[in-house]
Amino acid sequence: MTHVNQDGTNKDRLLLWGIIASAALVRLAYAMLPRLIRWDEAGHLMIARNLITGHGYTVRAGSLDVHLPPVLPLASAALLKLGLTPEWATSVIHIVTGALLCLPVYALGRAIYGRRVGFIAATLVAVYPALAAQPFLWGTMTAGDRGQGAAGGGQEAGGSYRPWGGTRRSACASAWLT
Repeated sequence: MTHVNQDGTNKDRLLLWGIIASAALVRLAYAMLPRLIRWDEAGHLMIARNLITGHGYTVRAGSLDVHLPPVLPLASAALLKLGLTPEWATSVIHIVTGALLCLPVYALGRAIYGRRVGFIAATLVAVYPALAAQPFLWGTMTAGDRGQGAAGGGQEAGGSYRPWGGTRRSACASAWLT
């Protein structure tokens, strides 16, 4: 039998890991939607591909990249080496780091206002649309390839054009309002 302190630390840990698991599931749901890879994410993946093919930290024509930070390309390169697709290489990173963001937010809330506020803050981070949906849908929500953005449709990674459902528009509206 596990010993539980009077302040409920074992229960607190279990609840916190439950919040983190929920955050990962919310982000996984967004990651499973079809999306565009564009702007900075495409640059990160280009660098990752160049790293694993021996061309170094470059974007195009061997020019050294000094614009993008190195962590996402390096982590993406490692996941690409493990056999993940480019889309899932970055998605896994977004899911893990987004879910783990609940830890420091909980710690800050608890340190400043107490454990109840820490749990509320961690829960909000877990489900807040601007944090949960942004890495997966931001490029597709703000500027579709055909200039329609969140209003109607865009071109998916596979090249097919199709309108987006209400879920994406709701996530877009929630993210834009914040």
